[in-house]
Amino acid sequence: MIWLARRWTSPTDSVAEAFEAQRDRLRAVAYRMLGSHADAEDVVQETWLRLSRQDTATIHNLAGWLTTVVGRISFDVLRSRQARPEASYDDRLPELVVTVDDSPAPEDDMALADSVGLALLVVLESLRPTLRGVPGGLSIAS
Repeated sequence: MIWLARRWTSPTDSVAEAFEAQRDRLRAVAYRMLGSHADAEDVVQETWLRLSRQDTATIHNLAGWLTTVVGRISFDVLRSRQARPEASYDDRLPELVVTVDDSPAPEDDMALADSVGLALLVVLESLRPTLRGVPGGLSIAS
């Protein structure tokens, strides 16, 4: 049964398997040239697209062909960087300044709010009902 599965695989399946076997090496070559994982992955994907459009019967050394294509695409990416330079994301970040935080800690703020709330209740209990906030009970003239 295994023999039948191998017999019915198409030539493009074997090319895809060979490409996948080379993928990590090709990504490493592109990364060494470009210094960017994202660009290296893009180059490897473009290489796969070019391989899929190529007549693989004319390729005698697939590993060498793939390495050559990765190198040429990487050079194209480097040339486009020179023609259209892009600023690194790190260059746009503001300089981080570390300062000492002299403000009270959040738990200290909560303790202060609780103590002020209790003090306010004590004050309200000591006031006459007319001054506790009953409408018309508080007047400026009193």
